[in-house]
Amino acid sequence: MSMPKWSAYAIGVLLSASFMATGNAAAAGTCANNGETRLSGVEKDMADISTLLGSTPSPASPSSRKPAPCGSIDLRTKAQLHVKCMTSKGAIFERVSRDHFGEAWKGPDGVIWSDRVGSDKQPDAMATCRNLGGELPSKEDFARGEAQGFREVLPQMEKHVFWSSSFLSNSSEIAYFFNGGNGTFNSYFDSLYFSVRCVGR
Repeated sequence: MSMPKWSAYAIGVLLSASFMATGNAAAAGTCANNGETRLSGVEKDMADISTLLGSTPSPASPSSRKPAPCGSIDLRTKAQLHVKCMTSKGAIFERVSRDHFGEAWKGPDGVIWSDRVGSDKQPDAMATCRNLGGELPSKEDFARGEAQGFREVLPQMEKHVFWSSSFLSNSSEIAYFFNGGNGTFNSYFDSLYFSVRCVGR
């Protein structure tokens, strides 16, 4: 790490003053133990310098700054690419770019969530996400996203319910869907039209 210019200047001034003072004392022959006096003076000056440098405030590292709360930003108009925000659950989301995903956000687990990409039957919703280079989120994906506070971040959540890729254990026709308004799950026959949102990994 390079030393600040003013710190180097201060060291130079203090050391010069110290050696000048001890040199003058030696020339005048005012002290028999002049060597000890010189050493003591230099040590004191070095202590003063250490105190001076120790009081220098260090700027905060950009990486240590916490992102702004998601609720404090107009995410639909102000969130440019790579903008980050923190949800009320303490999770950090980042605005990212992914082909065909629209307004995409990456969660702390690395999962990228697409915008709402339409509505369809559950089997067709799975095909839609595959065609967009992603996959239909599982029930576990939605549950993890809810725990992270993703409804505070993702667009078009509140008024929609979204198909998941997960089916009831005893049925191949009844799938789970996620309610974007209240963060709960329910299930229904996969022939119903619900909203589609994809994830990328």
